[in-house]
Amino acid sequence: MKLTGRQKLYLGILVVAMVGLFYDRLFILPQDAKAQAVDETAEFLVQTTGLSESVSEPDSEKTLSERLDELIPDDRLSDVDRRDIFTAGPGWSHSMTPDDTHAMSQTVIKTFQTRHKLRAIILTDTHTQVYVDDRVIGLGKSLDGFTLVAADETSATFAGQGLQIVLRLQQDK
Repeated sequence: MKLTGRQKLYLGILVVAMVGLFYDRLFILPQDAKAQAVDETAEFLVQTTGLSESVSEPDSEKTLSERLDELIPDDRLSDVDRRDIFTAGPGWSHSMTPDDTHAMSQTVIKTFQTRHKLRAIILTDTHTQVYVDDRVIGLGKSLDGFTLVAADETSATFAGQGLQIVLRLQQDK
């Protein structure tokens, strides 16, 4: 069987991952941490306070959660670091200053205005449409994530992402 270049790449990645896992388990995790983890797990599992009574004499008046609370007291679980698994870690986000936000907004506005040119505006009693980059866009329709919200004789206003962008009609020179 002949392996393709892509299959060789996947196989190489798998081998590197397995070697890394082996190295981590064998050399990086210290022996004391292994023993401590085993001791804590064993102590947690061996806890027998009230276990024989619950098994021999089931108490029909207690709910399942009450019986589990007796077996595993809350103070055992209070030391566990509980974090929200759906939030991004601190390395993935940084707080932006108002200056950063303003600069980013100005960049978005300038990019939109540079990329799109307003060629004509069509205003009637019933319809408002603009002609932008060889496309006719009606009121309420979107262009690159921004919605046309207003138009007058000389400009068109697009809104989106918390910004308002005004395209002005190009004057012939």
